[in-house]
Amino acid sequence: MASQKMTNPLSASKRTHINQQSYSNSLISSNEMVTTSTGHELAQDLIYYLDSILSEEVGIIAARPLLDAFIAVLRSLTAETKIKVGQHAITLLQARSASVKEQDSQIREILADALRIPGRIHIRRPPPKRLVSNTAKARLWIRIVRYYLEDDDTTSAEAFLNRIENLPSEIEDHDSKLSFQLSQARILDARRRFLDAAQEYFKRESRAGVDEEDRLTALSAAIRCAVLAPAGPQRSRSLARLYKDDRTPSVDEFVAAFAKKVASHQLAVTADGTAVLDKAVIEHNLVAASKLYEAIHVDDLGLILGLQIFG
Repeated sequence: MASQKMTNPLSASKRTHINQQSYSNSLISSNEMVTTSTGHELAQDLIYYLDSILSEEVGIIAARPLLDAFIAVLRSLTAETKIKVGQHAITLLQARSASVKEQDSQIREILADALRIPGRIHIRRPPPKRLVSNTAKARLWIRIVRYYLEDDDTTSAEAFLNRIENLPSEIEDHDSKLSFQLSQARILDARRRFLDAAQEYFKRESRAGVDEEDRLTALSAAIRCAVLAPAGPQRSRSLARLYKDDRTPSVDEFVAAFAKKVASHQLAVTADGTAVLDKAVIEHNLVAASKLYEAIHVDDLGLILGLQIFG
């Protein structure tokens, strides 16, 4: 329940016909309410305020600046209060979202930040008809792609990545380009298109302006994907290029720690009953054996490859 310092002034403004828009704006903009209220009390006060300014008595034109003032206060609150009040605001705005697109989208973005805690990632999609630039759309969609990937939802991540690719103009922001390229690589990796993923990881590792730690992480991912890729000339060229990189000897994948850093989807069992990593090792050894022997008995080849012969 809202406190009297919120309910009494708003009720008084209605009874005395004070300019409610100006009064409500000054009330929400006052630091006193934020600094003197506890988390639970503040949340209840803000919910009461929202119910008041979004009632049928307040026109949408008058409600917009009041919502702007509310959003300014919402940004400064704790995550817990943002979630409680933000979710209530989104529910109230559903019936009016077409008239307050910008405010609705801003509240959703604030709520998305507050909900982004370890182990529980929630995605709040922006209104589909929000009038924003392509650059702003790309930044927001890249952020959504990253959240979906952190939640292991590759399908949803790829859907938003395709939206970015279909934009009429290219991404110009440097950080957004790097995030987009990394997202592409992670999706290809999850789809087990390891050779393509290795190339994308390597492109990111080679770009200017990448932090050294991020560069080594991308290089490690490129090596893992190249090793797991199907044997063949392209894989050999990819491995050779990675081997020539001066940083390669410093990453774990260059030594025995490789298997410990392989992701769960890279250890999955394929349709033929073979694990992805085991299949990559077998194919690699098979290509190596073909360079040493012109003819070899199947039993002997099985021993070299570490395979059991049945039948």
